[in-house]
Amino acid sequence: MVPAETLVGLQNLLVHLRDVSAENAHVYQYRLWDAKRVKVETAQNRRLQGPKETPGATLASEGPYDGL
Repeated sequence: MVPAETLVGLQNLLVHLRDVSAENAHVYQYRLWDAKRVKVETAQNRRLQGPKETPGATLASEGPYDGL
């Protein structure tokens, strides 16, 4: 069984964290927007640059066929 003091302390901590997160919600929102912007820009850059060649990678149709 958990002592009552521990439960009260945890409850107070949760209330404090809720208050802090409410105060900082705009910061998290900006970070989320920034992350989405970076993701979109990265995807756009990849489309503009085209596929990258991987050194040493070959298609199966390029190599000899063993008949296996």
